[in-house]
Amino acid sequence: MEEAQQVRALLKRYPSMFKSPELLDVYAGWVPPLVTLCAEIDDLVADQSFVFQFIQIKKKLGQCRIHFVLEQRRSDLRTDGALEKLDRCKKSVQQCVEAAQSSCASRCLVCGRTPAPPDRLMPTPLCKMHRRSEHLRDPWSLGKIRLEGRTDA
Repeated sequence: MEEAQQVRALLKRYPSMFKSPELLDVYAGWVPPLVTLCAEIDDLVADQSFVFQFIQIKKKLGQCRIHFVLEQRRSDLRTDGALEKLDRCKKSVQQCVEAAQSSCASRCLVCGRTPAPPDRLMPTPLCKMHRRSEHLRDPWSLGKIRLEGRTDA
């Protein structure tokens, strides 16, 4: 699966962002927005004295939810100017995260195609083809990327 390779490449390229890959629930349809998100975050925190880390990436109520922490390095002085700079960077990262979550919501969880309109019984974004898999208890499991080191994936 090409998407699994892309996720493993992200883990390798940005190891400081993914200190706890066991907390990642990544689906194939989410990979392109996540690749973009990681690059945007890397640009925002590059040459800064900040440490960014994903706390959790998961599917909640059918939607992508991304939780993160952005802090100043422990060795850096916490001046008012540094804290203001950190706050501005957090806001920029949050905007990028929200854009990625929105992009994931407009993609089939399994394949990344345009999803069929959601309904109250199946709020998870799935394309028409994967929506036909509704007879499965959890059709989205078709797109879940298995990561090494995970016990539940």
